[in-house]
Amino acid sequence: MKSSLQGDFSRVPSSRRYSGVQMQQGRVQLDADWNAQGEIVADRAETATADLIGPAGGPHGDAGFALIPRMALAFDGRDDFVNVPHPPVPAAGAGFTFEATVSPRSGGGGGTLLSRMAESRTGERDACQLAVDAQGRLSFLQSGEVAPLASPNPLPAGRFSRVAAAWDGTTTTLYVDGQAVASQPQGHPLAVSPSLFLIGAALLGRKPYQSFDGLIRDVRWWGVARTAAELAGAADRHPPAGAAGLLAWWPCDETDGPVVHDRSGHGHDGQLGAGNPASQPERVLYDLRVGAGRYYVGGVLCEQPHEVPFTAQPDYPGATLPRTPGWYLAYLDVWERFVTAVQDPGLREVALGGATTTTRTRTLAQVKLRPVTDEAELRGDGAALLPPRPQAPRRVRRRE
Repeated sequence: MKSSLQGDFSRVPSSRRYSGVQMQQGRVQLDADWNAQGEIVADRAETATADLIGPAGGPHGDAGFALIPRMALAFDGRDDFVNVPHPPVPAAGAGFTFEATVSPRSGGGGGTLLSRMAESRTGERDACQLAVDAQGRLSFLQSGEVAPLASPNPLPAGRFSRVAAAWDGTTTTLYVDGQAVASQPQGHPLAVSPSLFLIGAALLGRKPYQSFDGLIRDVRWWGVARTAAELAGAADRHPPAGAAGLLAWWPCDETDGPVVHDRSGHGHDGQLGAGNPASQPERVLYDLRVGAGRYYVGGVLCEQPHEVPFTAQPDYPGATLPRTPGWYLAYLDVWERFVTAVQDPGLREVALGGATTTTRTRTLAQVKLRPVTDEAELRGDGAALLPPRPQAPRRVRRRE
């Protein structure tokens, strides 16, 4: 845990169970005395904390470093879909936005991302469809339009892009990662009537077809036209409670079960494959996130200010998720780093003309995964990374 001190010290304090350092008048003061007092205080605090908390633990409601699975739905490009039995009805004449985070499969055939079909009061069918065409381009088509509006370039395969189609009353605009990529004066309000709504497929009559080939997550349906500024960075932000115009929000982050829950508060849950196991998209793990909060290991305080991806831990550069299927034990590796003005120039006092002064120590906490070979270890907390189907991210199942 303790770092090796590599600075310019008169001597390194030794542990002899002292309880304090007493300064004497008229004596030479050394850096070792100051450092010894710091060591005594830190050791006492860590010992007391370990006696109260135990070997490891965190505060209730704010315990940090939890592993949070990030899930997505993997559609097979053949017959997978999610049905929303009772989708919301938009306001008459209002704009709308279809929004999702998608990752087309490399070498796949694209397919439908979101589709809606309703019958107008005159009996005419009103349909709209956000899709990835055969060339890999984002496209949007609404009933009555001669040709779909399409982006000039294909979406990148094998990685997520935030896509959206918005109609503001006069113009339909396509967005990729918050940037407008295509726009045209076309479109019309959605029919205000009961409708059918699918994620990952379109409708041919009453049957789904043109299933998407890739991953879909974080689907949002708005009864207003979203702007580029509002869409920028949307993949990293949850919509606020009661967000104006939000009709439904499906994060698709459930780890199991047949339901895709609507987290907007309106209760428009989706059903995987409408109950048909053969048409249910698979839930897959595409990333892990490390939760924010505090945790104590051996009495040492470890802090994670913000939730971060496992692969982007600030104290663990270069972290990667394992690619080999099997059981893995998650643990927190805690150690102390010695920091000088070389690592942190802010420690240097510029008023002294560049002279160095004190150094620092910093506690680092790294969440790591270790393969488990002994079944006895599986009795603890851990996660199983199971083999995915070809070209899909790893899936995760938690073991209680």
